[in-house]
Parts: sequence; C-alpha cells; structure tokens
Amino acid sequence: MLVLNPNERWTAPQLLEHTWITGANVNTAQLTGALIELRKFTARRKFKAA
Repeated sequence: MLVLNPNERWTAPQLLEHTWITGANVNTAQLTGALIELRKFTARRKFKAA
C-alpha cells in the first residue's frame, strides 16, 4: 500500500475495500486464542503488581 511512486499508489476507495479494513477472511480461532493469552497475561501482571 505504501509506494513511493504516486501513480502506483492505491486510491482511498480501493483501500477501503481491502481485507485489512473490511475484516474479511479473519480467522476468529486465532483471535480467540490470542485474546485468551492476553487475558492470562494481564491477570498475572495485575497479580504481580499487587
């Protein structure tokens, strides 16, 4: 998406349709696992800080 040559750059409408923006093809299983690990980490951090 970041291209030095202005003629090769994506337009705003093209970028808005990109899967990074629309969220299409998101693997929810990976996101769920990451969220669980993040919650564990946060709980451990809070416990250590107490």
